[in-house]
Amino acid sequence: MKKVKLGLDVRTMSPEGSGIGRVEIEIVKRLIYKLPKDKWEIHLFPGSDAKINFNLQENVIIHNEARKYNSTAKRAIWYMPFFASKHKIDLFHSLDFLGPAWKKGFKLVQTIHDIIPLLFNKEASYKSLFMCKYIMPFMYKADDVIIVSSLNTKNDLLKNYRIDEKKIKVIPLAGRDEFKKEIPISKIEETKKKYGIEKKYFIFTGTLEPKKNVVRIGEAFLQINKKFSDFSMVFVGQKGWNVDKLYEIAKDNKDIIFTGFVPDDDLMALVRGAFCFVFPSIYEGFGLPVLDAFNAGVPLITSNAASIPEIAGDAALLVNPYKTEEIAKAMEVIIENNNIRNELINKGKIQAEKFSWDKTVEAIINIYQELLHN
Repeated sequence: MKKVKLGLDVRTMSPEGSGIGRVEIEIVKRLIYKLPKDKWEIHLFPGSDAKINFNLQENVIIHNEARKYNSTAKRAIWYMPFFASKHKIDLFHSLDFLGPAWKKGFKLVQTIHDIIPLLFNKEASYKSLFMCKYIMPFMYKADDVIIVSSLNTKNDLLKNYRIDEKKIKVIPLAGRDEFKKEIPISKIEETKKKYGIEKKYFIFTGTLEPKKNVVRIGEAFLQINKKFSDFSMVFVGQKGWNVDKLYEIAKDNKDIIFTGFVPDDDLMALVRGAFCFVFPSIYEGFGLPVLDAFNAGVPLITSNAASIPEIAGDAALLVNPYKTEEIAKAMEVIIENNNIRNELINKGKIQAEKFSWDKTVEAIINIYQELLHN
C-alpha cells in the first residue's frame, strides 16, 4: 500500500525559539507519534536555525537542503512548492508564517497565528508588511484549508482578505505541560537569588516590545510601588524595540528588574515563584503565556483585547490594555484580596485543562483525512 507523503515546513522549529518555533515542536512530535508508520511518510523541511530535538522514526525524512533557503518570501514563492513537487508530496502543511503561494499536485494546509504586521503596520518591517499585503493573498487562494488558533484571528483574516470562510478552521493551541510540574522551594529561592530578586514579585515574560504593553506595565507598577514597597516587578525576556521609556522608568527604581533571556529551567522557577503574572498584551493571535500562567498555578492579570478573552475565560482579571490605571488597580486587588487571588489560581488550573496538544493534533489529523478522502 502506498504511503501518504506529508510535507511539513518547519522553518523556525526550535525549543529556544519564538512562540511559533515552540508550537511547531509540540505539533510535529505528536504528528510523528500519532500517524501510523505503515501509512504515512513524513517529510520535514527545516529552516537555517531549526532544531529537531526529539526522537524520530524510520518514516521521517529530513530535507536539510531546505535550510539553505530561509528567506520567507522566496521560500513561499519558489522553494517550498518546488520541494513539494520534487518529492511527490501528497499533502503539504506549512506551520510557519508563510506557506507556498502556489501548488501543483498536492493538497495545501496553512497555519496562521496572526496577521500582526498588517494590523500594526507602523511597527512592522517593510519585508513583513510586503508579504502580508502582496504574497499572502496568493497563498490564501492556493490553500485548501487555513488553520487559525483563535476565532479572533479568523475574524481578522475575513476582514482583511478575500477568503472563503469555509476554508478557515479554528483549532486552539495549548500551554506547556512543563509548567505543571512541581518545583522545589529550594530551586525557586536559588533562581530568585541568581537574578537578584529579594521581594515578592509580579512577573512578565516575553520579548520587550510595544505590542506586549511593557511600558504601561512599568508605569502601573510605579503607581502601586509607592504604597506596596515590599514588591518587585520582574521582566523576563530579551529587549526588543521601541521600549526605551521602560528603561527610563526603571532607571531610578531598584524594584524593577530585567533578567534578559533565561533558560527554561530558570523560567519555570521564576514563574512558579511569582506572586502574580502580568500580561496585558495589546494583541495576541492566541496568547500562550496565559495558559503557562494557569498551568503554573499563578494568578493572572491580562487584557480584554484580541484573542485573550477566548483563552482566559473568567479565570483572570481582564483589563483595558490602554489604561494604565486599570492595570495598576488589578495589581492592587491581587495584593489586597487573597480570596480573589486564590480563586483565580483555582479557576486558572480548570481553564488550562480545556486546552491540550493532543486535542490540537487530533483536530489537524482530521483535516488531513478529510482532504485526502475528498
